[in-house]
Amino acid sequence: TNKGISDNGHFIQCLTSLIINSTSINLTDQCIDFYRQAFNDEKHETRVRLFQCINQLFQCTTIAIRNQFIQIFTPLLLNELKKYTEDQQQEYMIEILKCFETLLTIVDSTLRIRLASLIIPLFINFLPDSTISLQKVNYLNARLISYIIDRIQYLIPIYSNEFRIILQTLPDLRTKLENAIRRQQQLKQLQQQQKDEKESNYLSKHYNSSMNTSSQVPSLPLRIDFSNFKSS
Repeated sequence: TNKGISDNGHFIQCLTSLIINSTSINLTDQCIDFYRQAFNDEKHETRVRLFQCINQLFQCTTIAIRNQFIQIFTPLLLNELKKYTEDQQQEYMIEILKCFETLLTIVDSTLRIRLASLIIPLFINFLPDSTISLQKVNYLNARLISYIIDRIQYLIPIYSNEFRIILQTLPDLRTKLENAIRRQQQLKQLQQQQKDEKESNYLSKHYNSSMNTSSQVPSLPLRIDFSNFKSS
């Protein structure tokens, strides 16, 4: 059945949990087909849950199962990234990039530089060119850009050797990364400035409003008539 698709990916989640927690499960072609069908589904919830499940399966402690999912779905995930357009959901791309980051952490150290040579340029190539204005970057895919820069800055100290080799080999990529980080800092400063200006305008407006209100309140009489008060 197409149960995994019709319920927005909840069946895939349950199946993934079963696979990960089982000590003696054999993956059948039908089982793999559930994931393939979900991969081709157009529903946002289904695809996001699928990518999250694939990420979990890439970390499965049963090596045979983990390797099978890696072999089948890594090319499909890579193809999804290549098809990316700015109209697509940024959340899709973030979940897929998480899968590739997982691959980087689990791969054998002797193979890591080869995988990093694929993944690091993959991340950096999503960053905008320096010709795109800050306002346009903020409008188009700010969440995706922010995520990528945060993850790269997190990964650089962990895989410093891999980053050094790749960025030395591809100087244009290094320049693009440095420019993107600098522009991200400028964008944050711009956003903070806009926030401060908005708060300042609000406080100024609120203050003027309160002053106008207080000026309309009748003033207390300067004299009080005590003639009705008699001493006992």
